[in-house]
Amino acid sequence: MTFVNYGDIVGYDQFGNESGNLAAHDWSGGLSVGAQLNDQISAGFTARYISQKLAEVTASGLAADFGLSVRLNKFKLAAAATNIGPTMKFETESERLPASLRFGVAFDPDHSTIAGAVEIEKKVFGDIVTHQGIELRFADQYFLRTGLNLYPGQGEYRTIQAGYSVGAGIHLKRLVVDYAFTPSNSLVSDDLHRFSLGFSF
Repeated sequence: MTFVNYGDIVGYDQFGNESGNLAAHDWSGGLSVGAQLNDQISAGFTARYISQKLAEVTASGLAADFGLSVRLNKFKLAAAATNIGPTMKFETESERLPASLRFGVAFDPDHSTIAGAVEIEKKVFGDIVTHQGIELRFADQYFLRTGLNLYPGQGEYRTIQAGYSVGAGIHLKRLVVDYAFTPSNSLVSDDLHRFSLGFSF
């Protein structure tokens, strides 16, 4: 389950006058199934329920993710299709899900204290984004992370400040708790805090 609170957003009436602050948040809950096809290849599928709220207007929908990964010694290659599903509807307005295709390479040795990854994401209804990240691991239970998103097709977002984030996580047997922080920048007007809670069976 993932929850994102966007904080207060200034609202305006049809004449352009401020009408007070509006609250907005997203949350989603999903069920994932994965399979080890052989010693090197794994595949996974996630079915997810999504809910969004802006002031008193809400929308919900279903989405699915598909993924495949291949391990080559200390490296992993992965490909995924994410947020595949029908449009969500806010009263009379429809909104397409942020569907995307992803391909990534990760340096991920077994029992290592550090891992790194680079990913290219092509948004089905948007531009290309690249994601880079490093993770520090302690006893395979505690994690510190930092990441950077770059938008090569959008000149005003080609800065480090445009997509920088930090985070942490803890894995307690079957419980996984993750947190990420993205400071306000040219893409988001307020600081973003992301919390994720997962259970393995």
